[in-house]
Amino acid sequence: MNIEIETFGRTSIVRIRERELDYPQLHTLFNAVSALIDSGTRDLVINLDCVTYLDSASLGCLMDIFHLMSEHGGTVKLVGLQERVRSLATMVGLSRHMEVIGKEEVHPVGV
Repeated sequence: MNIEIETFGRTSIVRIRERELDYPQLHTLFNAVSALIDSGTRDLVINLDCVTYLDSASLGCLMDIFHLMSEHGGTVKLVGLQERVRSLATMVGLSRHMEVIGKEEVHPVGV
């Protein structure tokens, strides 16, 4: 699975660089997030701007990540959802649990 991770204090951004997010890749994603939580991440941003397809297992994995972060007093935000993925997230209720943000914003230091 092609993912990029950046950490800024207690915030981590996980950028998924795959067009499809499906069952065979979820173990890698969940383990990466678990390691981030173990290292102190409490605010997690998952950037899905490359993803055009999610299967049902992926939706379940995102909810598992949400529950794991919640157990540790953290939050999860989804960023960059393409229209099809955004509609699916809304339909299955992900957006009731996680904030959905249009685009990832990078703020220069001191601004």
